[in-house]
Amino acid sequence: MFIAQPTQLTAANALLAVLVLLVDPDLVIHKVLVANRGEIAIRAFRAAYELGITTVAVYPYEDRNSVHRLCSSRPCPVAAAGGCDA
Repeated sequence: MFIAQPTQLTAANALLAVLVLLVDPDLVIHKVLVANRGEIAIRAFRAAYELGITTVAVYPYEDRNSVHRLCSSRPCPVAAAGGCDA
């Protein structure tokens, strides 16, 4: 059985992604949900911001003052009922 390995983000992969978007402009990412916190989430938010992509961060009540929530375009609190309109 073949198990796929995670794809490394390399210059070749980035170039391939750009070429795919040039061939088919309907394959554009408009919004990204980052279900992480800390340095990795902040890096994801920064990269999405530089590409003009809207970001959504989910966070519990305890993380309401966290940096990753402040870096996102649309912070969304995790609630028992309801949610957000992201």
